[in-house]
Amino acid sequence: MDRDTTRPLTPEEAKQRLREVASHAGVTGWTRRHPYNATLLALTAGLVAGGSRRSTDQLSMVLVSALASLLRPR
Repeated sequence: MDRDTTRPLTPEEAKQRLREVASHAGVTGWTRRHPYNATLLALTAGLVAGGSRRSTDQLSMVLVSALASLLRPR
């Protein structure tokens, strides 16, 4: 029964791993992985924010629900 032991990371390896993980975290990483969804999300948010006073409440609710469906993990 051999155990698969891992050696500790060197400081340079740890820094490199942190940089890789940080590049995928947050809004920027999501935007880079999903550029079309990010564009649609920004457009929808702009329409809701800019036109909510002139439009009906029902249109705002439809746009917000579409926005929420984009953010659900698949």
